[in-house]
Amino acid sequence: MNTAGVRYRFHGFELDPGRRTLVDPDGESITLRTKVFDTLLVLVTEAGRPVSKSELIQAVWTETVVEENNLNQAISALRQALSDDHNAPRFVATITGRGYQFVAPVEAVESVLEAPEDSASPKPRFRWTVAALVLLVVTLALAAALKRAAIPDPFAQPERTTLESAEPLTQVPGTHRSPTLSPDGTLMAFVSDRSGSPQIWVKGLPDRAARQLTFGDAPATSPSWSPVDDTIVFQRAADTGRQAIWAVDALGTEPPRVIFDTGWRPRFAADGRRITYDDGGSNVYIGELDTGTATLLEGAPQLRGFAAATPAMNANGDIVFALADEGPSGNLWLYRADDQSFVQLTKSTGALAGVWARSPSWLPDNTHVVYSAAETDPANSHLWRINTRTGEQVQITGGSGGYDTPEVSRDGRHMVYAQSRALFGIVATDPETGEHTPLFETRGSIALPVVAPDGNQLVFFGDSIFTMPTKAGAPRALTSGDMGRATLPTWSRSGDAIFYYLDRTLHKLDPETAQSTLVLDDFHWSKQNWLAAHDDLIAYRVNSVIPGRSGTVLHDLRSGDVQSLDDRLIPMDFTRSGDALMGRLRQTYEIVICPAPDFACTPVMDGDTPASGAIPRWSHDEQRIYYRRARSDKPGYAKIWVIDRDGGPAREVTEIGPYDPRSVFFGISADDQIIWNRYDPGGNAELWRVPLIP
Repeated sequence: MNTAGVRYRFHGFELDPGRRTLVDPDGESITLRTKVFDTLLVLVTEAGRPVSKSELIQAVWTETVVEENNLNQAISALRQALSDDHNAPRFVATITGRGYQFVAPVEAVESVLEAPEDSASPKPRFRWTVAALVLLVVTLALAAALKRAAIPDPFAQPERTTLESAEPLTQVPGTHRSPTLSPDGTLMAFVSDRSGSPQIWVKGLPDRAARQLTFGDAPATSPSWSPVDDTIVFQRAADTGRQAIWAVDALGTEPPRVIFDTGWRPRFAADGRRITYDDGGSNVYIGELDTGTATLLEGAPQLRGFAAATPAMNANGDIVFALADEGPSGNLWLYRADDQSFVQLTKSTGALAGVWARSPSWLPDNTHVVYSAAETDPANSHLWRINTRTGEQVQITGGSGGYDTPEVSRDGRHMVYAQSRALFGIVATDPETGEHTPLFETRGSIALPVVAPDGNQLVFFGDSIFTMPTKAGAPRALTSGDMGRATLPTWSRSGDAIFYYLDRTLHKLDPETAQSTLVLDDFHWSKQNWLAAHDDLIAYRVNSVIPGRSGTVLHDLRSGDVQSLDDRLIPMDFTRSGDALMGRLRQTYEIVICPAPDFACTPVMDGDTPASGAIPRWSHDEQRIYYRRARSDKPGYAKIWVIDRDGGPAREVTEIGPYDPRSVFFGISADDQIIWNRYDPGGNAELWRVPLIP
């Protein structure tokens, strides 16, 4: 298989055999284990024909005798990396009785190989997430908050180290975090919720079976393995109800015991006789295991923020920990034992007061520290290495983010860490039973599901405009191009077209043929938004920084006539016949119906008062209106209400969540199922090990 001088492109991905890299449509590198990469390369070069399992094994595992299960694991990892669904594959299809086939169109292009040092330091690029795009449509005022925090060099211009050689340590259901290694590096303790609640588990590395070490209803978290024996300390509630520091033998021969009555996030010092921990906030304590006494680390700056300190101590007694100027977005600080001074190691000068620094771990040289930090969103954290003497910093991880809780082995040769990626999905909720049925899940950003007038299909966007059935079936991409270009689709209520934004233009898309037609130039979601459409009649909100220029209009695309509507109206849906426009009023959130031809709006009454809520949607028969009310006590969740078109009383029918509060939309299917976009910012975290690159 000669792939020299060739790169392969498919659906925006680019596979470079020479560099052994895979880049996603956003330009971000995807880390694949060696055999997974080789499997992908074989399938891509043989795209369009089935490749038998024996052929794949012979091509990939050339010097090793392996079982078919190894190939199955590689295929599973590959599908996960590509956000592919084995039931409705876009890339890797299972051909029953024959093997696997790469089904996406592949383009081979000439590759120019660069020197290795050029590929080791890719330039960071600004990545607009889909949720951020929708947020900007909803409210331009948050645009500044979405910018990257400005962090002084070299923090803002990092080199990135490849994680191509990383190997998974957990491949079972559940969320796994906080890995910690035995002194010889052959065993790992970690937190897993696979038994129901977070508990401490122990396993041999790399692929030995795991066994549960702690039990009970109270979560056990933050394990730290002694550098001198098999003692593990961890955090758990004591009988008093307060969080305490416990110790347990890694073999489980003795039951866990409380060693400090109060404490959070314990970490062993390098001598094995002391631990550091915090009080749930910024105060750091040093605990002496021989005497059972604890001492407050005095003299630390008293700041207003409440970031968890998560301290770690080296053999010299130096302690790294987090402090926050305000809120939870802390910076990394250093306590120097020799002169008892405090030095700030990281600092954000942007919109945030910190970099969400947490989970520091010392390297054996007692000078360098690896830790987790995020520039704007704690769910998108990366791993960094810092020299505590010079302040020089290097970003270790790239790509999608979600890295956390790193720990370096005692010999400095390996690092273990957790990684989780946001999980997006389309969900159908039965308003009568509250049952949630996932329709589609992906690791890629997707948002804004809008149900077609017939109630049987929906449209949403991610790296493309997609349609899919509201019952069962795979998404179908209708557009192609760079991420963030084709956005914010909405159905024409006549059912024959989908309107969407393409860069700074408005386009109309035929859902059957995928043919796209330019509708309006100089039309952008930052200025013209909340679009509702019926045939060639569109209603939208015009935003302007110039006083008197904002408002809501009705635009006839055939004649070009523009009619002003109620200045307070946020348009949502026409009726299928086009005889009325339904929406809500700004600020008051009153739900209104505006009949043609003058479209004067009348509130829908809930008893003696107007019904109020967000994202009002017609029921399939257009006799009722569903709308949502966000829960202020539970961010990311909302109650769904329904009211008759002719008036109340309104009633609560179900709850949806979790969703990204910046992009929650929903639609109503033909059988009045609520279709909405689910968002899990963490997903299921897995543990990995990688050789540490100096």
